[in-house]
Amino acid sequence: MKYKLVLIIGFISLIFSCENSKQLVNINAENRIIAEELPSNKDIEAVIDPYKINLDKSMTKILSYSTDTYSKNDGNYNTAIGNLMADAIMELSNPIFKSRTGKNLDMVLLNHGGIRSVLSKGNITTRTAYSLMPFENSVIVVALKGTVIMEMTSYLKEFGKPHPISGLELVLNSDNTYNTILIGGEPVEMEKTYHIATNDYLYKGGDQMYFLKKSDTLYDLNYKIRTVLIDYFKTININTSVLSTDNTDQDFKTMITAEYYMPSMGGYGTLGAALNKNNVFWDISDKYYHTYKSLNELRDLKLFKEYYYKNKYPHNDTAIVGLVRGYERPQQYNTLIERNKVLAKNNQKNIDYIISSKPYVVIQIKDHIVNATIELLDPWVMRDLIKKLKSLGYSVVLIGREAMPEQFSDLGVVDYANSQFVSVEDDFQLIYNSECMISSASGVCNIAEVLDKPLLVLNSWHHIFQGGKKTMVLPRLLRKEGKILHAREQLRIMLDDRQSISSVRALFEVVPIDSNDVLAALDEFFEDLVFGDLAPFRKLQSCVRDRFLDTPLGVGLSRVPESYIERYPDVFL
Repeated sequence: MKYKLVLIIGFISLIFSCENSKQLVNINAENRIIAEELPSNKDIEAVIDPYKINLDKSMTKILSYSTDTYSKNDGNYNTAIGNLMADAIMELSNPIFKSRTGKNLDMVLLNHGGIRSVLSKGNITTRTAYSLMPFENSVIVVALKGTVIMEMTSYLKEFGKPHPISGLELVLNSDNTYNTILIGGEPVEMEKTYHIATNDYLYKGGDQMYFLKKSDTLYDLNYKIRTVLIDYFKTININTSVLSTDNTDQDFKTMITAEYYMPSMGGYGTLGAALNKNNVFWDISDKYYHTYKSLNELRDLKLFKEYYYKNKYPHNDTAIVGLVRGYERPQQYNTLIERNKVLAKNNQKNIDYIISSKPYVVIQIKDHIVNATIELLDPWVMRDLIKKLKSLGYSVVLIGREAMPEQFSDLGVVDYANSQFVSVEDDFQLIYNSECMISSASGVCNIAEVLDKPLLVLNSWHHIFQGGKKTMVLPRLLRKEGKILHAREQLRIMLDDRQSISSVRALFEVVPIDSNDVLAALDEFFEDLVFGDLAPFRKLQSCVRDRFLDTPLGVGLSRVPESYIERYPDVFL
């Protein structure tokens, strides 16, 4: 009642002021930035500390153990972590639903974007469940006719994301036509009613799953998905002897952890891998002396943090997160000791001969459409780039895990990517000792970011926001109805986690990058970042930054080639 009275008085005062033609002439305001430098309040801390201690104790409670690391990007149409979440909901929600209705669940459908973290190898804690599902989404059940189920399968086929499902078997032919559609092992009956467990976000139209609104009946199980995960992890039989309860010999190696914005928490959280000593990334971190603090100073991440906090973008603000989330299978060998034993046993060579043949440039070219790669880069374009590098006196080494393109076969490119001695440690060594790296959008280019190596990224918008001072990005442009979209619109589309690659490809034409674009970018890259050692932004680059102060183009540290801006002034200016 007190608050209502205040509001009423304010309203009456406003009317009175209007009637007497009084005007507001001055407002005094002051910005106060909340930062670590602010002094703490011991009285407030005394109140908070008991709750914080209890919360930390609860969040670190060990529930289970993961024998491997699982990511939502591990597959094109389904993933292990997605299947786990969907199966967990099927197993634990069905008894509740049956007890209330006498019916069984037929399938589960969740969204790929709702998985917000990796499931790292090692102990699974309550905090793990919160990282995987930081949102307050609950399990609901919708009743859909078989005809609507067919709409669902069309959606799954067209959008092409590995949305977590359970109970539905959908098999496609090589030409993307249907091969098999089964629910519970049986063909879909058009007039039959099926009961699908999903979440309230999707029922309201999230991820464009509007077909869920066609439900005959809606059931709210009042069971949060996060709670489902916690309960499910508790049910998994594990060998408790492998669980570590003594953290004295453990650490969080900050090289591969980073801050990212979590809207549900109203601030930044930590995504990364808790690593035991002797883990391969632990050894790498020790070798290259990089910590998150040192990288923060090196790459001035404050700009990114301020921008993404302000705009509430759920994207990572540093390459380290990209390394953990996007780099292919880092646990190829658990330890360097184990790796070296394998190499010695098989009498395999190391990469000393490559490193000793300086100078060399590391290149990568993606061979499949995924994540930031909306369209593959033409190997013939890269061929001209390789020729230019060879003419400058550089050896060229192919890195990554993709096959050597046939177009490179006669150019003398060192095929490290498909060698018998390829490993994560050697990836780091190669990039660390190289002159620079040139890559299409891929997780491996994040190693160059971590090691502060000059990096030219072809074919991607994403490194605009996570690129460091030594990164140049040649983005792939989108065109609709003959007109290339403005950079501001393309940023919105390409950096939106809710947009699938298939949906963007269906709506827009992708403008090819040609050899002239790449060679002109290469000239600038070498002049400004390889030889120039962080030359100032060029005139047009500075103009772009000024015009895009409210986007990653304005606050990011990477740069678009000026030659590319000159070619497409209507896009960037």
